[in-house]
Amino acid sequence: MQAATRAVLRYAANDFGVRKVLGRAEGGNIASQKIMGRLAEETGGNGVVEPKKGSEKWPENKKGGEVREVLTWEWSVKPDEGFAI
Repeated sequence: MQAATRAVLRYAANDFGVRKVLGRAEGGNIASQKIMGRLAEETGGNGVVEPKKGSEKWPENKKGGEVREVLTWEWSVKPDEGFAI
């Protein structure tokens, strides 16, 4: 999943001029948090990018629509920099 996301970020930065990335993961989803943290560090070019903690009402699904902790990473990207595929 990390390689696919990295490729999408590269495509967005190079072909569409995307310069800011927001990544979010539900507080209990450790695997997604690890992927998001690594991508932010690799493609942000500024070392470690710390997530911001918040909470929001989660959409209805198998677990129901309760309020959950959400982590959000925000970082800047440059075309053809920091994208080792």
